[in-house]
Amino acid sequence: MGSAPSVDRVRRLITDVSRRNRPVMIAAEIGLDAVAVARAIHDGSTRAGGPFIAVDCSLREAASLDQKLFGSPAGAAGGGLEQLAEDSLVGSALGGTLVLAHLTELPSPLQGRLARVLRDRQVCKPPQGSEPLDVLVVATVRGNLEDHVRDGKISRDLCSRFSITLDLPALRHRAADIPMLIGCVVSEAAAAAGRDVPAFSREALSLLAALPWRRNFDELREVLDVLVRVGADAGTVGLDDVLGHVPIDRLAPEQWQGAGLREARNAFEREYIAAALSRHGWRMKEAARTLGIQRTNLYRKVRQLGIARARVKSIGD
Repeated sequence: MGSAPSVDRVRRLITDVSRRNRPVMIAAEIGLDAVAVARAIHDGSTRAGGPFIAVDCSLREAASLDQKLFGSPAGAAGGGLEQLAEDSLVGSALGGTLVLAHLTELPSPLQGRLARVLRDRQVCKPPQGSEPLDVLVVATVRGNLEDHVRDGKISRDLCSRFSITLDLPALRHRAADIPMLIGCVVSEAAAAAGRDVPAFSREALSLLAALPWRRNFDELREVLDVLVRVGADAGTVGLDDVLGHVPIDRLAPEQWQGAGLREARNAFEREYIAAALSRHGWRMKEAARTLGIQRTNLYRKVRQLGIARARVKSIGD
């Protein structure tokens, strides 16, 4: 969801990948649902009617994972192919999609087996013999794929078998989408809390859009759980509600922590407004629009907070 260019690019990639039968790697930060994206790829493909099997590699011991994935001891069978049991996860996913979440947790020997299977695109299934690997394999990793390869968490050989890499955009790169996403997620938060859905002021939305959202949707849901309770009585969540109830470490640099609420709020507001002014070359009308306040209020805030004007010629004030 959303209109950010990075989101449009992901949607186009999902559509393109769904038409192919090539292994896909999805890289996503914490708080982004890579398995849901894998599901979208599956549902948009000709495999939509087949099985969709997802396994979290971080939740199983190496021995049980080996048995679950392949259902047979390691070792090449006839023609040098990997053996595959009928009731294995790979076997059960034939005609559909197999998702390997948190691929970095897959032990090295298993990574080697998987790399061989993806290389050969054939498996040995006694007693029938060899047959094509009719499975779309999707793997997910948290963070940057190349970092994991460099750190030895994923073998370069296995990585090379994934010809398509899909990087999910973090929320901090989608500031323009935040108000729309809040509108979607806040309904869930209100329903869970048994409260009415509050409105959000433009100032509150502008501030929330500027947050770094280090844990993406996990953090967004936590924040909205709090703000729904705060705004339930008034019916509206304002700027002061966000400043007063969102932990300072989400809003501000480390040097602000330990300060009183008023001091921290003024410090954050000063930095936030100064950044908006700088971004717009001190064009007050445009900065005020971004901040969601009237231009006269922006002039007043600048004076109150003692924000020094940069030596930039103001245009259109």
